[in-house]
Amino acid sequence: MGHRTRVISLPDGRRLTLRPATRADLQGMTALYDALPVDDRRLRFFTASRPSRGTIERLIDATDHGGLWLVAVTDDGRIAADAGYTVGTDGDAEFAITVDEAWRGWLGSHLLDVVLHDAAEHGLHSMRAEVMSENRRMLRLAERHGYARVDAPDPSVVEVTMPTDAERPSWPARHGRRRLLVEGCGGRWHGDAEAWREGWTVVTCGGPDAKSVPVCPLAEGRPCPLVEGADLVVIAARSTATTAQLLVGHQHAGSSAPVLVERGTRPEELSARLAAPPSAGEQSQPRAPTTP
Repeated sequence: MGHRTRVISLPDGRRLTLRPATRADLQGMTALYDALPVDDRRLRFFTASRPSRGTIERLIDATDHGGLWLVAVTDDGRIAADAGYTVGTDGDAEFAITVDEAWRGWLGSHLLDVVLHDAAEHGLHSMRAEVMSENRRMLRLAERHGYARVDAPDPSVVEVTMPTDAERPSWPARHGRRRLLVEGCGGRWHGDAEAWREGWTVVTCGGPDAKSVPVCPLAEGRPCPLVEGADLVVIAARSTATTAQLLVGHQHAGSSAPVLVERGTRPEELSARLAAPPSAGEQSQPRAPTTP
């Protein structure tokens, strides 16, 4: 684990040691969570209650099961933050970050960079996190790194997916549902519930005009891993210029997925397309992720 340990020297002379968590950190992590304001703890764990001992132990053990869980330890031995990822059955990583109030402002972004880099080194292409829609702090952090969103059935939750080693995230390595990419959508797509009922997983990407998309490969005529892994693409941009830009990008990149422009498609036509059984070209079976 030595290569995953580093010391961060601060301008005021203090130091933070960032290292993989062990069972000996159980008490320190518990103290970190106990010290959180109740609302912050609810945003982090979806409940105001402190996480159970078993939950904390599962985080600590992530490093022994293909993932990573780090603690940031102060000079006096207190845990100022923790961050890490676990590997899901679909081949993607799920990450989370907790930072003590006194250490916020830079440490969360630094920890996310470290975790993304580590996941990329270990062959993981995307990392996801379920975030309460009211957790603006976490969403701003994700925005600075660039993300797409997986539309979940629960509207109070935003599931962000971020690339570890590329400009845009890819689809999970293993997946049994058809994949619908909605481009140019600034938030939840209005048709996501219908698509879910018809057996689609919906990922929305803000497109080249969105803050959550630092670089849009299609806008530069290059392949996008989300497009390459999709079974259907719907362009839902409000701007005619953005729609035209995306269409040209699809043409130059040689995208193989069918592309529909929502503004030019009647609602009943789109509903029929979502309800149609998988065609021969659609991925009704899992497949490996695509990379640019």
